[in-house]
Amino acid sequence: MPRPRSSWRAPAAVATLVTLLGLMGTGLAVLAPPAAARVADDTPLRVAIESLTPSVVPARGPVVVRGRVTNADTEPWQDVTIAPFVASSPVTTVTELASSIATADLDPAAPVGDRILDPGTFATVPLLEAGSSVAFELTVPRRVLRARGVVADGVYWYGVHALGSGPDGWDEVADGRARTLLPLVTRRTERRATASPVEAAVVVPVRARIFRNADGRLANVTGWVGLLSPNGRLGRLLALGTAPEGDRLSWLVDPAVIDAVQQLAAGNPARDIGPTDGAEEPDAEDPAPEASDAPSPSASSTPEPDPATDTATVTATTLATGWLAGMRQVLAESDTLALPYGDLDLAATATHAPALYETARTRSAAVFEELGVDVTPVNAPASGRITTEALDLVEPELPVLLSDEMLEPQQASDTADPIAGAAPVVATAAQRRVLLSSSAAARGGPTPGDPLAGVPLRQRLLAEASLRLLDPTRPPLLVTLPSRWRPDAALAEGLEQPWLRLSGLTSLASAPAPADSEVELTYPADEQAAEIDRASFVAAERLMAAGRTLQRVLTRNDRVADEVSAEALATLAYLARGAVTDPAVASRQAILAMLDDIEVQAPAAVTLSSSNGRFAATVVNGLPEPVTVEIEPVGGDGITIGVPSDVEVAGDGRATVLLSADTQRAGLHNVSLRITDSEGVALGGATRVPIRAAQVSGIIWLFLGVGAALLFGAIGVRLFRRIRAARRTPAPEAAETPQPDPATLTGAP
Repeated sequence: MPRPRSSWRAPAAVATLVTLLGLMGTGLAVLAPPAAARVADDTPLRVAIESLTPSVVPARGPVVVRGRVTNADTEPWQDVTIAPFVASSPVTTVTELASSIATADLDPAAPVGDRILDPGTFATVPLLEAGSSVAFELTVPRRVLRARGVVADGVYWYGVHALGSGPDGWDEVADGRARTLLPLVTRRTERRATASPVEAAVVVPVRARIFRNADGRLANVTGWVGLLSPNGRLGRLLALGTAPEGDRLSWLVDPAVIDAVQQLAAGNPARDIGPTDGAEEPDAEDPAPEASDAPSPSASSTPEPDPATDTATVTATTLATGWLAGMRQVLAESDTLALPYGDLDLAATATHAPALYETARTRSAAVFEELGVDVTPVNAPASGRITTEALDLVEPELPVLLSDEMLEPQQASDTADPIAGAAPVVATAAQRRVLLSSSAAARGGPTPGDPLAGVPLRQRLLAEASLRLLDPTRPPLLVTLPSRWRPDAALAEGLEQPWLRLSGLTSLASAPAPADSEVELTYPADEQAAEIDRASFVAAERLMAAGRTLQRVLTRNDRVADEVSAEALATLAYLARGAVTDPAVASRQAILAMLDDIEVQAPAAVTLSSSNGRFAATVVNGLPEPVTVEIEPVGGDGITIGVPSDVEVAGDGRATVLLSADTQRAGLHNVSLRITDSEGVALGGATRVPIRAAQVSGIIWLFLGVGAALLFGAIGVRLFRRIRAARRTPAPEAAETPQPDPATLTGAP
């Protein structure tokens, strides 16, 4: 093994050898059909391109590529030479480009260009230890590219080779490579395109898998911390949106993601059953409470977590607050596209529960209205595929964003532009207007390396757009990035070109469909098998019904039904396909358990002394919030139970109510009492009340009447006899009154 070198400059002998190797490593990829899979990179040296400036071949000035080379071997490598390469002839059609990339992906070692070994264009690393990496920067002047044939319009292969001396010594094959695409638009073509540039829309999805615990809290808060962190997918989306040209992208947003992040920003509270009617709790004469930045405690049946011990929640709250503020500004300044709430599985919805689509649309509009962002409602299945039944479900005026993979291969070639080879963007399917996104462009750049990294993906988009520029009709470019794409801010940097106009999906959607754009869409069996199943829709609808019941019961809450509905819709999302458990089932059970805490208590038995009477029952509220319920009697043929309406019970309180019973049949009546909401939906179990009625017969009333007559008759006879006896007895003579003595009257002695 050669000894390590102390200098970055390759000696003349090495340079000569590398030059010879470069001459042997020439060639262009041949055309081949698209590959089904990409071969993994197993080279000992891994090369990554992190920056390519400018993003197209300049009229003047150099092309600068920056990146990093890593020793993935278990042994050190010496005399590692890092050199750029470029193809000598361009690709000129979209079809040729796709075929060329597919062929190169099948064989990462296939030569696609000539190494450039002019002085100052390459670098050497004397020693690269196992597992270590080093950054590089290579500068290639425009004259060097021109000398190698980079002069005509089209797309050129461009990249970096790394080769050196490893455990097996020196050989003539590159030991590591990174390949990308470099478009060239000549000045003449650019001048012609100034008045009519290529229209393009790059759609960036804002989707996430949203699951909640039974109490309504977001599950896996640690996972959300990872998503919202600067290196997480949602965090990188924000960086992309705030990068230069980031506001020229189209943002496809599931409003359920916005709701979820808002919940995290509020501390991830449980389902709230507290007052939402705006009524003031304290009396007018009570002093106002001191101002506080702390959120008010949630009136929930589940205690709030202690933020001091819940580190993940505290971190998530901080990250979510910053993300919301930044993303609100990005969406307000960009072309924002609103999905149905929860990113509803449209094909499955059309089959199992069509009415939920309108519910999801209404909820979506409310979220963005509260956010203060103007949006364009669209329908865009995450897979890019949809059924004709789902097309009939959605509003005719709303854009439907699909993948051109829904076209049969033969049909795609028949309808493709004859020059560019691209399928039409605006088409008609099943008498509905649809937008077809380029699936080839969405796959990103060539391998090895990550084809969806910022630079490879950006270069693929520019390559696709530049090839459409060669068509006099200027067909537009529409690219929808994968739902789980890991964003990279480098995507937006370099997209600004005088011959390219990022107009957004909304602008493309307003273009009329060509007269001959009728296409037939295919829906594969594996896509149908992956749909959300009927059981999940049943569980979601039952959860929504439980939420509506809970809201009707709560006296001062008019929002919990919407919150529960949002939870249910999120379980029917595209990204929820294949879930092992259904959160809707557990959430419904939790709500039913809350409703079971409201019950009625009655006497063990009731006896009526006549055909009617009254008895007391007690409504017990085990919830911390006031409720308004109804008492419904069940059973008891031949007896009528009168109950009051709208029984109000304070939180954790009891209320005694009087019930009336009326019957025309003596005997035992088994009556059950149960609590219902205002629409008669039962909340829990029933309480059994045996009621015994003793009806008085007509004979008893006859005996009572005769007895009363005899009593009053005897009283009358006795009074008559007393009066008659008093009349027969003579009155006694009156006694003579003595006269006074005159002398006494006159005062004589």
